[in-house]
Parts: sequence; C-alpha cells; structure tokens
Amino acid sequence: MNNSNEKFLVGFGDVTLGSDVVNTEAALLSVGEQLRALAVSQEFDSIITSSFGHSAQTSQVKSIQEARQKNNGDTPLIKIVPAAQIAGARGAYVGTLDQIFLSKEFIDIASREEIADVLLEEIGHAVDYKINAIDTTGDEGELFAALLRGKPLEQADLDRIKLEDDTALININGQSFTIEQSAGVWDLGAQRATLNGLDNSLAKLQETLINSIANNNLLSGLIGDNLNNNGGLSVLDKIRQAIQSVNPNTLVTPAQLATALNNALTARGLSGISFTSTTINTEARYSLNINTTLSNGFNLDTDLKLPKLGFNLNGGATADVVFNSKFDFGTNLNNDAFFLDTSAVDEFKVNVNIYNQNTLNGRIGFLPVTASNSGGGKHLQLI
Repeated sequence: MNNSNEKFLVGFGDVTLGSDVVNTEAALLSVGEQLRALAVSQEFDSIITSSFGHSAQTSQVKSIQEARQKNNGDTPLIKIVPAAQIAGARGAYVGTLDQIFLSKEFIDIASREEIADVLLEEIGHAVDYKINAIDTTGDEGELFAALLRGKPLEQADLDRIKLEDDTALININGQSFTIEQSAGVWDLGAQRATLNGLDNSLAKLQETLINSIANNNLLSGLIGDNLNNNGGLSVLDKIRQAIQSVNPNTLVTPAQLATALNNALTARGLSGISFTSTTINTEARYSLNINTTLSNGFNLDTDLKLPKLGFNLNGGATADVVFNSKFDFGTNLNNDAFFLDTSAVDEFKVNVNIYNQNTLNGRIGFLPVTASNSGGGKHLQLI
C-alpha cells in the first residue's frame, strides 16, 4: 500500500470500494508520516502526557516511541465496514481485538485529511488501551489527534473532550464488544457553521421574497407599493437579527441552541415562529417553523394599470402576508458543513391576501362602480 515499513493492514469486509480507496491509502501514508514525526519530536512527552495522563506505563510508551522512530510501528488491523456495524460512527477501535474499523459511508465522502483525522483518533484510542490499565477519562483519542496535528482547541472544546463518553457497544458475529469511537461532534465549529449558514440562507430567502413582490405585475397593479409597510416583508430580517444576537462563541448543545434562538425571537416580539432540534447520528438537524400572518391597512386608489378604460377604484383595503412554512436545515458533524433539507414539497410558502375593508367606490368611464367585501379577497402565492 505504501513504500514505508509501516504495518498498515486493511481488510475491506463486506463492502465494495471505489475511488474512496485512493483517499484512504493517502490518509494511511500521511498518518504514518505524522506518527514518525511525533516520535522524533521534542513534544512527544508533552503530547502523550496531555492526551493519556501521567499514569501511563513508561516502558510501553518508550517502546512505542522507539518503534515509530524506526517506521516499525505496529498499527492495529484496519477494517472498512458499513457504518451500521459500528453504531453509526466514522471510526472505532476495539481494544480486545486490537482492530480499527472505518465506516464505508464516511470514507465515501471524506477527504484525505478527514480520514487521517479519524485514523489518528482511533490510533490514539489504541495507544491509550496499550499504555494505561484504565481507559483515560473523556475522548483521549480526539485530544491526541488534535494535539498531534496542531489543531487549536478552545477551552470549551477541552471541557467537552474531557467530559465526553466515547464508548459504545457493538455486535460482531454474535459477540458484544466495547468500542471507543470517532463520532461527529457538536463543537464550536459546528455551532458557528449552523448560525452562519442559517443567517446566509434567510438572507437569500428575503431577497427572493422582495423580488417576488417587485416583479408581480398583478400585485403592483392592484395596490402599488402599499405592501411596503407590511411587517411580513421584514419578518425574515427580524429572524436574522435574532440569530445574530446569539453568541456563537459560547458552546451549548443543539437543543440549547434552539432554546436560545427561541428566546431571541420572543425578545423581539416575534410570535408564531419557533425552532426545534434533533440530533441523528452525525447530523444536528433543525426546523424553523413560521406560522404567522402580518397585516396592514391602506387606502386603495388604483386604475389597475388600465387607464384607457377609464377605470378607477378607491377605498380602504387590507393586505395579509401569510407565512405557512417549515424551513429544515442542519449541520454535518463530520465536517461542520451546513445543509438545507429541501425534500419536503412547498416547504417554504408565503401568500398575500388582499381584501377591501368595507365598500370600494369607483368608476368605469361614466359608470359608477361599488365593490363590497364578500369575504373572498384576492389570494397570491409568492414563494
């Protein structure tokens, strides 16, 4: 697989590999180079101690370091399996088998760097298993990979890693095994990606809404620019203001983030609008529910852009901007990638209803016209 003496043995299990094997091989080579660089580095002791504590067996640590310096590190067998076999994780380590498992679904879409990150985390779990009698508290594999790669960690990240339980039970051929896993994690990066992605998406929706109104000839012919004073045209901007008020640098859980967003909406007097959240495997998913009607009254004075007919109508009218929408979105915890879920039909709908308040009076040529409110109104779907 590579030209070094690194003992990378890969089994492919019940999966069919495509181009993803190229990234996996490149990741394995990169990991071998990084481990050797660590072994000859002056930071070796500090990284090992920070990751695995002070109770590690000194002789075992020394043996691992010397082997890595000679490119003779004995890496566990690496097997590529369906994610369902390892509880949906990206990667997992089984100490009693001394095997690393990689998710086929993960390597299908992951970059070389992302695969290398997971491998380093699982090798960290393997090192901890071999040098410590008791599993180090927290996710020592994630910490080891981050320190080795020089990834900046904020205090919130360190606190989460120290408290995280990265173990799970899986079944292999009828036997139960405990794994230490690399699952997608909700961290500051994921939180910021969620807030920024949502804000940017709503900005585009706001632009679409305004353009839909400006380009609707029937609507402009009927009421001119009287819809400009309707609060419905600015509701998305107000939701964005609520999003922007949430501190992106204080880590909370996905559910707590939904609560913070709802509190921000309430503080701005936005009713009928709410966020809900759920976490499914390696995705933090959200729904923005907008079920509200905003109205404004105005004096109607229009010729419906038919001046040659001598048509004119005037009187009091009301416009309702009606939102009946569910906006689904989320963040992939493997790579902090924001996404929109557009699988629902008409997931985002905005309607405008126009109706006269009492009686409208006008003329067609010399003939007087009277229009009364029958309760029907004029209904236009904008988005």
